Amino acid sequence: MKSVLTTKTLTIEKTEITPPKLDKNKKLSAGIFNTETKSAVYIESPYLINPFGVSCYEPTGGKTTGDDTRTWSLSLKMQGNNPESQEDIASLNKYFKDLDEKTIDYLIANSKTLFKKEYTESQRQIVVDLLYNRCIKPSTGPDGTVYPDKITLKIMKNEAGLPDLLVFKDSPQPMQLNSWEDLQSMVPKGMAIKAILQPRFYFVNGKAGINFRLMQLKLPNVERVGKPTVYAFSDTFDASASVTAAPVAPAAPAAPAAASSTEEEAAADSEEEVEEEVVEEEEEEEESA
Repeated sequence: MKSVLTTKTLTIEKTEITPPKLDKNKKLSAGIFNTETKSAVYIESPYLINPFGVSCYEPTGGKTTGDDTRTWSLSLKMQGNNPESQEDIASLNKYFKDLDEKTIDYLIANSKTLFKKEYTESQRQIVVDLLYNRCIKPSTGPDGTVYPDKITLKIMKNEAGLPDLLVFKDSPQPMQLNSWEDLQSMVPKGMAIKAILQPRFYFVNGKAGINFRLMQLKLPNVERVGKPTVYAFSDTFDASASVTAAPVAPAAPAAPAAASSTEEEAAADSEEEVEEEVVEEEEEEEESA
């Protein structure tokens, strides 16, 4: 039985959270597991668009220890680049929302252990507003425009301080990662990627939540084409085959009658150029306003 679940095999009914208990650091913790696989929940996503690329957060203030305190993450929108995947994306989105609600139920049931205070279902909104961070975040613009929901995946470090994940493209062999910059260049913003992720329960400073650890990435087998920076014409440039053009004799003056249509065309072209300049100036003024 495969431990990695897809949107076809992922159900909230088979997802459970273990009772809270003290870990080796004397902190409350709990695990999320699948009752069928008897293991942690690992989810394979469909191709989802990452809006920002691999992001880095560097905390400010506090003591300088010389250690690399940066944290890394990758956000994914509940939106793909293939219309055929919309049903799978909708199923995944629903699972995450169901997981949020299941976790809120769990917090209420275990509120006395977690928060040292008992909460009831009638106080559910208090738990939601003050004591819980949802795993899936709604996105709304300043003008009220509603965008696809998104999740944020945490990228862990290995012992060498490098990305602790596997990245694949067109082979079952993982790509080599020598630095965080390598990972950033592999996953530019706007690229649709597949991910294997693990939802995790956390409880920090009296507040609970669900976050995701990024385990593996699969990149699309396409090359991103940028602007040409060298000779890019379809013909092959051969300097030895260059030919000096013969001088062109000056044209005879055109008859006045024939020139009138040419003058009209030139005038029309000039008017169009002036109109284009005015439009560009107006657009620049609107942008700077």
